[in-house]
Amino acid sequence: MKIFYLLAIGTILMSGLAGCRADSTNGQSIELIGSGIFTSESGQSIQASYRADDTVVLSFPDGSTRLLTRARAASGTRYVSNTAEWWEHQGEAKLSIDGEQVFSGRLQ
Repeated sequence: MKIFYLLAIGTILMSGLAGCRADSTNGQSIELIGSGIFTSESGQSIQASYRADDTVVLSFPDGSTRLLTRARAASGTRYVSNTAEWWEHQGEAKLSIDGEQVFSGRLQ
């Protein structure tokens, strides 16, 4: 009887956990509200995909991406993560990593 009780409790707990997800989208895609490619004077480019959940996904030529969350800005639009900051204003964008600017480009 005790084993049956423990199995029942375990089943209930596991079925509750099965519905949990690490993201808040419940498996649904997040609406894209805009995107653009920013290119530096040296020819480097970053694609910025702005999403309805106040995040931006930065896509780099090597295939890597970064997700940043919208933050307060005095002017323009600013997105941040633990180490990165993306700031865009009137078609110009800058990316800083650990406080050091690593990219500056214009919307193409």
